[in-house]
Amino acid sequence: MVGQPNDLIKVRMQAAETAPKSLRWHIRTVYSNWGIAGFYTGFRPCLIRALLLNATQMSTYDSIKHELLNRNYFAEGKALHFTGSFFAGIAVALVTSPMDVVKTRTMNVCATNPAYSGMLDCFQKILRTEGPLGLYKGVNSQWLRIGPLTMIQFMVWEQFRVYFGMTPI
Repeated sequence: MVGQPNDLIKVRMQAAETAPKSLRWHIRTVYSNWGIAGFYTGFRPCLIRALLLNATQMSTYDSIKHELLNRNYFAEGKALHFTGSFFAGIAVALVTSPMDVVKTRTMNVCATNPAYSGMLDCFQKILRTEGPLGLYKGVNSQWLRIGPLTMIQFMVWEQFRVYFGMTPI
């Protein structure tokens, strides 16, 4: 809820096809066209994306880590954590990409002639006009952002567990 207005303004500034406008200009434009509610345009896909991200990240890391341990490919340690978190990052990018595309497009609607009436309309129009791969535009860049973050997050988390004397899960 707190970060949504900032994300909306960031997306609109990145997607602008005109000469760059100031942060203040974008804030005023959103407010004058939609009021305070305008800052929450795209909130539903953003929320769904966040839920998918967290569920995928945790469950994939845990599943891969234990599968690698159970098959004796790795022992508990940094190599296991690196590998599990690497694949968890890939899974996160693949699972969240469709909602990320929908979120970005719904956040960047035109005030006078919106291309989408909402999240479902956007999703359906992408599938109809671009096919399923349209939902994966930018997935490589998304992985380059979320993949290393996932890897660092889990590797640091596991090192904290070791530091504090907690046994691995």
